[in-house]
Amino acid sequence: RGTASDPAFVAAVKSATGVDLPMWANSVTTNGDRQILWLGPNEWWVTAKDGEADTLLSALRNAFGSLHATACDVSESRAILALKGPKARDVLARGISLDLHPKVFKAGQCAQTGLSRCNVLLHLADDSPRFEIYVLKSFSDYLWRWLETVAVDFDLGIEA
Repeated sequence: RGTASDPAFVAAVKSATGVDLPMWANSVTTNGDRQILWLGPNEWWVTAKDGEADTLLSALRNAFGSLHATACDVSESRAILALKGPKARDVLARGISLDLHPKVFKAGQCAQTGLSRCNVLLHLADDSPRFEIYVLKSFSDYLWRWLETVAVDFDLGIEA
């Protein structure tokens, strides 16, 4: 969390993560294995490879110094389910209220929404399409099973 209009905050995030801060609603910026997802006007998620959380958190806190900003590790709270392929939008459309048409929801966008009674952060990672679904771990088994059930209607299988 921080103030997007504060150049010192924007610079601190970039120096600690190597990724530019997304400034537009529901956008995502990426640099290698790291990405920052826009959650709100003063809130973002930074993602990285497994095992980097402690180092990244420390770097952010050091870069913030006395700025009105904070960083906390929430990596254990969410599971990430990936759904990809030409029918991915159709599967998601069975349980989501967002317009996922390629002209509306494009690669590099994210949105907080409901998916089959679960609060999720949906990120369209690429145009294949490949969706990353961030869901509370306590709901991940339910959502996985829901995706399996819906996928059957499209003659699709789920891979672990």
